[in-house]
Parts: sequence; C-alpha cells; structure tokens
Amino acid sequence: MPTQVEDIRKSIIDKILTIEDHRLLESLDNLLKTSKVELTDEQIEILQISLNNIEKEDLIDQKDLLTEERKVFQKNKMVSRCQQTTKKYS
Repeated sequence: MPTQVEDIRKSIIDKILTIEDHRLLESLDNLLKTSKVELTDEQIEILQISLNNIEKEDLIDQKDLLTEERKVFQKNKMVSRCQQTTKKYS
C-alpha cells in the first residue's frame, strides 16, 4: 500500500511532466537526480517526448526568426538603394 509521501512524490512527478519550459525541465531534472527520486520507464519516456517536442518548437521558432531577419535585411537593403539613388539624382 503506497504511503502518503509516495502519493505526493508521484503527483509531483506527474505535474513535472506537463511543464513545457525547457530550462525549468532541466533544472527539475537536475533536482530529481540529486534527490534520488526515481522515475518509471513510462515517465522517462513521456519526459523525453516532451523535451523532443520543445526542441522541435525551438527549431521552428528559429526558422521564423531567420525568415524575419531576412525580410528586415532585404527591406534595409532596398531603403539603402533608394537613398543612394536619391543622393545620386539630387
């Protein structure tokens, strides 16, 4: 029969698995390692899937950022050309 402490521990682990902040997950992972809390194989798999999903989202965000940076660069390049043309004909 599980003890109250064991129930609380399992509840905390289940809540940890729903967190989507990568840095927080790493911190909690380190805390779990140092506190000798053991995860079940299923919980480890769920945690790994969550981390993989976070990494994929980060990659998508980085692609979006690069696309936006390209747009800004192209816009600045066009503005610069227009300014040069204006100076040339002034």
